[in-house]
Amino acid sequence: MHTQLDVNEHAHTILSVPGRMQCRHRWPESTTERSAGLWSTQTWRSERRRTGDPLENMVVELRFDDNCKNGHHTFSITCDIYEGTKDVGGGANHDLIGEVFPELLPLIKWHLCSTDGPIHYPTNALYLAGTKDCYGRKKGEPARWDHVALVGTSPIPHKLPSKFWKWLRLKASRTGPIVTIAHPRTPQSFRPKYTFSEFTDKWHECPFDNVEEAHAWHKAIEHGQVTFETKPTAYSNGKEPELDLARSSAIWLEATDDDLKEDGLKQRLLARLPALVSEFNSTMAAIGFAGGDE
Repeated sequence: MHTQLDVNEHAHTILSVPGRMQCRHRWPESTTERSAGLWSTQTWRSERRRTGDPLENMVVELRFDDNCKNGHHTFSITCDIYEGTKDVGGGANHDLIGEVFPELLPLIKWHLCSTDGPIHYPTNALYLAGTKDCYGRKKGEPARWDHVALVGTSPIPHKLPSKFWKWLRLKASRTGPIVTIAHPRTPQSFRPKYTFSEFTDKWHECPFDNVEEAHAWHKAIEHGQVTFETKPTAYSNGKEPELDLARSSAIWLEATDDDLKEDGLKQRLLARLPALVSEFNSTMAAIGFAGGDE
């Protein structure tokens, strides 16, 4: 699967922490075009150190490669925690890594940064710094709606299934005749339903439970007495700005609250990206990883 270019494990110190550069392989030309030639694996593992628990010790692993075939090299800093030889945990426990390996603290901010910038930049930072929910709605904006129809001059709205409402609004003049649809499996246990022939032939999608209702709607539609509206039924709570998380996501730890104001934030984030990427690539090269400029 891999074309091995450097398989020699060797001692390598990073920021005064002894460890070993364990493997370096490139993706072959036969892999996906965007990843061909990039490092598929490039890892370094530190010496073991005791954690605060006298029974536990920790190893930190640094990676800088395109193991996910994303078309760019990505950095990660994680740990493995052992009781003797038994692996009992770890992962991206950066607080504990910082306690046990304080020399590596400057690298933690680069976790999941790639050669083209932080993960999902600037989208993640914009969301975290902003006041819109995950659907892009601010507090008080409608989040859900009922699809209703008004018949004649009656002020009473009739709630309709969303699919039927959307179809009816577009094709009310071509509804077709009323048809009866039996349940496909157990017609002896379920009553038939009714629909317009141009809408559906599926029992579970039929909008009418009885033929009288179907005829009443058909007549109202034929006489142009039906109008369609949406009525909000729920409103977004928005979200509170999460500025510390935004700083971390953007790798902009020195950003002030004013720097992270929504107005113009995207432009400010994009403006700083070239310098950020340059610093990241230089850092990767300085600690001994290859590929920061690819």
